[in-house]
Amino acid sequence: MEEFKEALKSKKLSELLNYGEIYCSKEDFFSLMSLIWDKAISEGLKIEGPILTTERGLNKLQYNVKKNNEVIGEISYYYGNYYLRYKSFVTFSRK
Repeated sequence: MEEFKEALKSKKLSELLNYGEIYCSKEDFFSLMSLIWDKAISEGLKIEGPILTTERGLNKLQYNVKKNNEVIGEISYYYGNYYLRYKSFVTFSRK
């Protein structure tokens, strides 16, 4: 998580969409999204969402990253309920 925060300071958000997965708590995710939102605004990107769905037996909050109204990537937060409640991670992907 700290490694990603350092990368967020030095790289463009569009580059970080290739980052893959990081494991984090719900609190860490929302603090991270605050930093990502600020970074997106400074780079002229727009973040839309969240869209709530389920995937892989987990809840999924999906945020689309757009540039000029075209989706360039996705940030998804997966978190579990019941027996999977301790499983949570974030994925970054480029479209």
